[in-house]
Amino acid sequence: MSIKDRIKAFVFEDESGKTKEPVDAAGEVPASDPPPHASVSEAPQAAAVIEQSGTGLDVPAVEDHIDQQIQSNQAFAPVAAFLKMAESMKSVIGDEKQRFQAAQAATNTPTDALLGAVKSYASVLEHETTAFEQTFVAQAEGEIRALGDQEKQLSQQISDLQAKLSNLSARKEEIGAQSIAKAGDLAKAKIDFGSVSSTLNKRYTDLAAKLQQHLGGAVHGQ
Repeated sequence: MSIKDRIKAFVFEDESGKTKEPVDAAGEVPASDPPPHASVSEAPQAAAVIEQSGTGLDVPAVEDHIDQQIQSNQAFAPVAAFLKMAESMKSVIGDEKQRFQAAQAATNTPTDALLGAVKSYASVLEHETTAFEQTFVAQAEGEIRALGDQEKQLSQQISDLQAKLSNLSARKEEIGAQSIAKAGDLAKAKIDFGSVSSTLNKRYTDLAAKLQQHLGGAVHGQ
């Protein structure tokens, strides 16, 4: 059976042999309305997915999100229909090249149109990249700047505290030296006062002795 015959057999008859509805160029039954495709401008921004992952980048989620935006883009519709048709033929046509040729014939889509539709991914990716930079990157950079400012403020506070600590340490050394000097002065003063006391005590004891010797009688206080 030729590829053309196999396409006809697949498109117009199901496994029970009943006739199917003919498909249109997009690979859909005319009676069924295909779901609307979102345009690039209507696509949710990748940042919405990124924010859900917290501080890191949830690579699988972001990749899946952007891939969905690419495939739901209107410009990608011819390829989407082609791929859907090719996938539906997989059980009938095992060879990929023959399956692609059959899907192209069934959808009646020129190769240039398919290639152009595939390349529409670039505009979606550009849009998502802009969204990523304007939201996630901008927010993260703002937080990094804020953290940098806090670091500078803390560094300045540490510098101020170190200067204050240095001044306090110098003052402490000065007060310590004054305390030692004061203690030395006090010790000397006690010694000097003891010397004065001894001198005066001897002086007046000697005077009392002389008075007793020369004048007689008991010395007052004895």
